[in-house]
Amino acid sequence: DIIHQRWAFITPDMEEDILRDIGVQGFKFTQHVGEAVLIPAGAPHQVSNQSSCIKVATDFCSPAGLDATFQVSQIWRDQ
Repeated sequence: DIIHQRWAFITPDMEEDILRDIGVQGFKFTQHVGEAVLIPAGAPHQVSNQSSCIKVATDFCSPAGLDATFQVSQIWRDQ
């Protein structure tokens, strides 16, 4: 599992393969100073810093996302 093993950064060619093979399309955006990004529970993501930065992160588990959070925690525990 390329995402959970964290051994590769997804390239544009890999993005095309993922879209073609399993129908999943990612998206890219630029986060600016003062902006927050919320990533849903269980959603794989990668970050590419374009310059030096300081990251501030927190985890939040809403009642609606507890099932997905539990499933992801089991995947990580099994690896």
